[in-house]
Amino acid sequence: MTPKHSGLGIASLILCVMSTLSLFALIVVAGVLEASTPGGMDEDSVPTIVVGLVAIGCFAGELLALGLGIGGIFHPNRNRLFPILGTVFSVTAVLGCLALTVVGLSVD
Repeated sequence: MTPKHSGLGIASLILCVMSTLSLFALIVVAGVLEASTPGGMDEDSVPTIVVGLVAIGCFAGELLALGLGIGGIFHPNRNRLFPILGTVFSVTAVLGCLALTVVGLSVD
């Protein structure tokens, strides 16, 4: 008999996908705000602060998905497909967020 799927793994995969889609939508919103504002976005404006806080929330969601994925991998007597997918996608998303941060900080 095949083991049941891990609830932690399913939660990890869903959270990772939702956080990644939210981050892509946030990048589009930030690009539109940058393009539509004369002289670019002001660092102290409310929309800029909200974009930054949502980005931090998306990154935290990715880290939470990573933790759930790792927890699901070590859950005994459960199918490990979803935890492995959630972990791999979360690691990729976290590395992508970090690379995006490094690129953003290096651009003058």
